[in-house]
Amino acid sequence: MKVDKNAINQVNANQADMLTQVDSSKAARTQAQQAENLGSKDRTTLSREAQLLSRAMAAFEGAPEVRSEKVEALRAQILSGEYKIPYDELARRLSLKLGL
Repeated sequence: MKVDKNAINQVNANQADMLTQVDSSKAARTQAQQAENLGSKDRTTLSREAQLLSRAMAAFEGAPEVRSEKVEALRAQILSGEYKIPYDELARRLSLKLGL
């Protein structure tokens, strides 16, 4: 029985092509699965600036409302020199705030 080397080489080349196609097909399926997995998991991330802004907005929304009339009355007293600082009340509130 005579073995044809060209035929063997051709078979080997065909097998190599088939293996390459199988590898390419597997890689394509893997990429498709990865893309599908990414699409199914919605995710967001915020920059540090956005997180800081979010916290600032939450603090602002929780702040008490400004009483414009009282602010204007105090401003007028300060500008006219009539406003006197209540040192005892200021010290009491500061000590409470600082836990002293």
